[in-house]
Amino acid sequence: MRWILLLAAACAGDSPETDATTPDPPVDTDPPTTPDPPVDTDEPPTDEPCDVLLQVGSGDLYFIPLSSLDEVEMVHGPQGGWHIWWSVLLSGTEPTAQLHGTITDIDSNVVVSDITYNVKLDPVDDCIGESIGQFGYLDVSGLASGSLDTPPELLVGHTLLLRVEAADFAGTTASDDVLVVAVPDPEDVD
Repeated sequence: MRWILLLAAACAGDSPETDATTPDPPVDTDPPTTPDPPVDTDEPPTDEPCDVLLQVGSGDLYFIPLSSLDEVEMVHGPQGGWHIWWSVLLSGTEPTAQLHGTITDIDSNVVVSDITYNVKLDPVDDCIGESIGQFGYLDVSGLASGSLDTPPELLVGHTLLLRVEAADFAGTTASDDVLVVAVPDPEDVD
């Protein structure tokens, strides 16, 4: 044990890097002469609530605004059914909402799609959230006549009313609708 203490004492001397003649680096004790400028924001903060609005559109990857009588494709899905993509921009609600979408054939007044989704909105800005790529599954059983029993056979060229109603869990509601024209999936064109 005594050897260990003697060895430790012998090794405890000054190392070449910390020579006693090397001065310490200078320390800046003066405060900065100019303070940092205040952060400038272009928009003043606002506590005003956002207007409650819903805009229905299309798109499976991003929001595509729809105008009256725009064409929407009846997508032939991999499992054999058809759907129409719909999406929404929603403001003035909680970040989670229930979206109820319906698609009605105007000529017959038959609802060909009726579906509800509970969604978490993806924020677009401080007021607006979006929900992209909702399936409006098409059920044309109420229109079927003889061998005509698929959406391309029964709805191509028809005017459809696409309507979405939203409600959040605080009771805030909004809705929007647009008339669109059904067009076939390119896979269904002979």
